[in-house]
Amino acid sequence: MFAFTSDTLVWKGQTNHFQLFSGEELLLDLLFLKSGEQECRINGRSFFFERTGFWNPIYQVTEDGNQVMRMQHQFWGSKAFISFPALDEPLEMRYANDPQLSLIISKGTEQLIRYSLQLGLSKPPFRIELGNFMLEVDHLLLLLALCFILTKDIVREYHGGQDELLFMLLAAA
Repeated sequence: MFAFTSDTLVWKGQTNHFQLFSGEELLLDLLFLKSGEQECRINGRSFFFERTGFWNPIYQVTEDGNQVMRMQHQFWGSKAFISFPALDEPLEMRYANDPQLSLIISKGTEQLIRYSLQLGLSKPPFRIELGNFMLEVDHLLLLLALCFILTKDIVREYHGGQDELLFMLLAAA
């Protein structure tokens, strides 16, 4: 069991370096290294995210060269499956745009994370909701980093340049 120091999770950062905080507690550092690659630092450990593929992208996360998480999209779909070696079955991620961009991660009928950004507003509300399903802290934080990476890519694709993106993602912080 774990508890964050605050009920509010806030992303802070600029350009290629972002940090997730719970109150004053730093939960993770996320560095965008180059296209398709990021480094996530959690409690002195370094995890590397790498995206491969275009039509059916795969995100792999490694630590010391060992795969710790993998996400694979369905072809042309709004659904992906996330696997951790320690879990017996994959998690499911669904994308929605209703009219807010939402990434929902679940295990069976149990929602783990709902990550949403209300687009089209000058200061869009950015929300992170956590479910009650028990998951290792590092796994949860890797999922939150993955959601940020995906949201950043989607917003950039549909809503313009880097400056506008930073304003949108951090305006509610």
